[in-house]
Amino acid sequence: MIKLNFRKKTIILILAFLALNVGLITCAVLLAREITTQSRQVNEFLDDLEKKSGRTEELRAALTKIRTTRQIVDPFDQYLFSDEQLLGLITDLENLASRNRVSQTILSSSLDSRSDNKVTLSLSISGTYTRVIGYLVDLEKYRFLLTAENLEFYPTGAPAEKSQDSPTTLILNLSLYVQ
Repeated sequence: MIKLNFRKKTIILILAFLALNVGLITCAVLLAREITTQSRQVNEFLDDLEKKSGRTEELRAALTKIRTTRQIVDPFDQYLFSDEQLLGLITDLENLASRNRVSQTILSSSLDSRSDNKVTLSLSISGTYTRVIGYLVDLEKYRFLLTAENLEFYPTGAPAEKSQDSPTTLILNLSLYVQ
């Protein structure tokens, strides 16, 4: 066996500890780099999850708005006119005229020859001014959504003592959408 003196043993021991320290420091640096890399990857993953979660929340909010809008809009179907109700429309208008004691004439209509989802009617309503206005008020309360395209009032005959009793003719152009 080789005999080493105390000085050589001490130098070898110091070199061994120095090599061990260099090895430990190298391992620590490599481990720190790996931890930093893993930490960055975890942060990127969390950011990605956060973005996806945000989109999911936005999607949920949008779906909730759609459902709410659908619940609000669904009852409006009862106010839209359908093809099966064409004869009922004419009957309802005649009943409205009868109830207000005015004379109603259909001047023109697109009931049979419409090209889109819109029905147009041109009506002539004659009676006293008050009764014609009553007809318009009742027409406004009609169960379907009617759009008055044009209103033209004309005095007919001699004026009465009270202006509200003067004979009047109303030319009324209506439209309604058919579903």
